[in-house]
Amino acid sequence: MNRSNAATRLAFPPGLSGDDDTTRGYPDPEEEREMLLSVMAHNLRGPLSTMSICIELVRRDVRSKARILAVMESTVQRMDRLIGDLLHFSGKGECR
Repeated sequence: MNRSNAATRLAFPPGLSGDDDTTRGYPDPEEEREMLLSVMAHNLRGPLSTMSICIELVRRDVRSKARILAVMESTVQRMDRLIGDLLHFSGKGECR
């Protein structure tokens, strides 16, 4: 093995030489981004649905307003955590 091949082997582990043929099977960064955004959108819709139901119940003057407000508060906290995680992942915010 000549020096050039040895340097290449040190720089890239077997199967990761950087050639197109060896990178097959690795996820496409754009596909990963789209998947992450899809999952985040889905995870944020759940709490929004909960909030919508709670708001409708309060409008109907339901007797258990204190319980509904507690659910709304925990839902807002969940959304805040999800958004904080998203900002942290994107490098625009701080992790909590």
